[in-house]
Amino acid sequence: MQHAYLQYFIILLLAVCVTACDTTSQEETQPPKEDSLRAETHPTQDDTLHSTQAWIEAVKENIHREHLPALEKQAPEVQLVIGSDSGVVRGIYLGDSIQKVMQQEEAWLIEDSSSFKTFSIDLSRRRAEMIDIQYFTDSSTHQVVESIIVDIYQADADMWYSKMYDYYTARYGTPVEEEKNKRAVWQSPAAYRVVLEKKTIKQAPGIRIRYVPVAPNL
Repeated sequence: MQHAYLQYFIILLLAVCVTACDTTSQEETQPPKEDSLRAETHPTQDDTLHSTQAWIEAVKENIHREHLPALEKQAPEVQLVIGSDSGVVRGIYLGDSIQKVMQQEEAWLIEDSSSFKTFSIDLSRRRAEMIDIQYFTDSSTHQVVESIIVDIYQADADMWYSKMYDYYTARYGTPVEEEKNKRAVWQSPAAYRVVLEKKTIKQAPGIRIRYVPVAPNL
């Protein structure tokens, strides 16, 4: 009888040990929670703001290294697009406040969103030709201009492309990327790039110009 009780006790003890080991193994192999993964793989808002501040400072500190052609000596089309002898374009620097854009931009405001503002200049009402300028804000605060897109809707896309190409080459030097008469990219020492490209939609011919930030070497 005692021998039977002893066997029962040993079996019970072994069962408890096996259960404990299995629980420990599950805890060790269980994947981290989603919140933990998010914290490790996604930048925090502080990181994003630090990065934004870095290229804001890089743009304004290095803009003097560009060769700025006098705007008054440029073609009328270039003058209309560039708009000012200061700033990245139209007197605005990447990193400027969106409030500055609202106060300074003289084109007609047609879209007012927290993430972007769109202004328009009529070239020909009869042909629906125009220039649209979009100022995109940063995703963290929606208070800082992060990128700018200029869309020029004009039948003579070749002429506009050629004149803007000549201006950007005089300002930034030889393009760092180019697909002749279709697309060109210039690198500014002030931590941004300019991308000039022809539109491929037949119903809306013209060109697109993008001003985009480049992470500075910190």
